[in-house]
Amino acid sequence: MIEFFDDWRPRLAASALAQSMTRMILHPELAMPAVPEVTAPIMSMIGKYMRQMFGIKQSAVEDKIVQNAMRALMTAVNSNMHLYDAVWSWLVPGTAPIMMPAVLGIPALSDVTMTPREAQKKYGYDIPSEAHMDLRRKQEQRAFGSHEAPSDEGLIESEAFFGGMKGVVAATG
Repeated sequence: MIEFFDDWRPRLAASALAQSMTRMILHPELAMPAVPEVTAPIMSMIGKYMRQMFGIKQSAVEDKIVQNAMRALMTAVNSNMHLYDAVWSWLVPGTAPIMMPAVLGIPALSDVTMTPREAQKKYGYDIPSEAHMDLRRKQEQRAFGSHEAPSDEGLIESEAFFGGMKGVVAATG
């Protein structure tokens, strides 16, 4: 995993989109339920090189404290299935019901497996590279033709699947 991210490092840039996503990561209250203040240092545990790109200051002492705290927290969470379920249900409520049966070793209701392409075909979804072409053209025209920020049209369309955008502050600039 470390090698994968190291290979990508030369391709990274502090673009407006990257800065927007970083704000989302560093301010999870924008997209998640109320997050306790005590989790703020943990939420800022992004790579040192990324913090430098974005001008985020965090000392080596803070890094060590956060690393040790995260290691202890993950050890505790992973050692107790009830705690594991509670934490993941709180952090990613839409994913927990899907992952917990696998984590608990509960067998699947069906032994049928499909590739993503097989499932997309069976359930009538476009493959991602061909999905939403009209919306993509409109967004491209807004961003590169009119030099406007992309609209929230795609996000609004996705709310039925991923939840609402309530409390999310759009990035500008």
